[in-house]
Amino acid sequence: MTISGSSTAYYGYSAASNVAMLCRNILGPADNFSASTVPALVDVERWLSSGCGIIHTRLSSLRYVVPIAEGTSLYDMISEANTLYGVSKTEMSRMNITVLPGERTRGMVFLAEFNDMMKSLATLDLSAIGGVKDSEGRPTLYTGGINQSEKEVRSQGKIAPRFARGMWKTPGTLTPSGTGSDNDDPTG
Repeated sequence: MTISGSSTAYYGYSAASNVAMLCRNILGPADNFSASTVPALVDVERWLSSGCGIIHTRLSSLRYVVPIAEGTSLYDMISEANTLYGVSKTEMSRMNITVLPGERTRGMVFLAEFNDMMKSLATLDLSAIGGVKDSEGRPTLYTGGINQSEKEVRSQGKIAPRFARGMWKTPGTLTPSGTGSDNDDPTG
């Protein structure tokens, strides 16, 4: 799962060579990305790594254990998604101009395919193709927010608000019920 080829270790389910297969128009005569291509190999590896982070966050939010084990059908699916993300960023780095409303660049099309794959993860039973649900207390990625027990603890120590609805009413004005009120009492 480590992407090799540069001095920095990046993580992903795909490799720059997979991205290169779908970006022949960018590479020209070169077979693969390198330090002299635009974008450079290190850029593509970074995009694959960030795509891997998005995939892990999505799977963790669905309560699946990450990383995904190699050799499963889910690994192949996730590898494809990681490649699509890398291709979208590579294509967008070179051209992102649209002329007409609703027009999409190649990068936008690949990104839409990646997003469709991420949405489909929520509708599929991934345990049938190699995903493992986190029902045995295995660690998963923290995806943000607070859990229900933290909300309950926070609500126990709430302080009464200083202001209430209707405070400082103007005497003699009509209320929504249509009656006038000369009461300036904040409780009503």
